[in-house]
Amino acid sequence: MDYTIDVNKYNLDLSGITSLVFEVKRCGRTHVLLSSSDVRNSAEPMYEIDIGYNNYDTFIIYRSDDSLDHESRKYVNFPTPDIFNCTMYYPFWISWKEGDIKLGSGIVIDDNILGYLTNAPQFEVKAIGVLTDYGELGSWRIQFEGNFEALNI
Repeated sequence: MDYTIDVNKYNLDLSGITSLVFEVKRCGRTHVLLSSSDVRNSAEPMYEIDIGYNNYDTFIIYRSDDSLDHESRKYVNFPTPDIFNCTMYYPFWISWKEGDIKLGSGIVIDDNILGYLTNAPQFEVKAIGVLTDYGELGSWRIQFEGNFEALNI
């Protein structure tokens, strides 16, 4: 989590929220980290959404800690070909209520579901981090209270 942009620095009150809407313009893989720790301690439980792994797959991961033990991770992967766009913003949403973590396209929660992980342990999200991967630049717009804030990463 050391290389993520901390969304919390925008004074977002995360108490009770169960979804995130964002747009991203990038040429490569991106990540969204949803942490149970308000100081983004990677040893604490977290959800990780890895969009565009190997230019084709997306992973939704529940991690109980930062170990590499198989027992500490539960995940699902699904194909998401042609999900990159270097010149336009692509909208996504993430929902994490009732133990189901879902990723979809667009800005309407529960529409256009791309994939989901069911029966993940549920926790209150206290910190959100975003990053683009492997030296790729990206621009993010994250929706706060109905408005999009721009982040250049």
